Amino acid sequence: VFLHATTSKKQKMQLKMRNLEWWMKRRQLPQGFRQRVRQYERQRWAAMRGVDESNMIRNLPEGLRRDIKYNLCLDL
Repeated sequence: VFLHATTSKKQKMQLKMRNLEWWMKRRQLPQGFRQRVRQYERQRWAAMRGVDESNMIRNLPEGLRRDIKYNLCLDL
């Protein structure tokens, strides 16, 4: 189960990066910007380990969401 979950998260990240690369190429972003975007996404992935906290919090009831954001020092 753990291996499947890890593989699934990795596949989602690969799909996201592929879509991001396509978008950057389509918009003809300069290489410097592309590299910065890639680096940001890699760092965010490493910090979050593939979990999208903002999406998880968004689905919670408003009071609980506010309390969690306050506790984590996120924008209210």
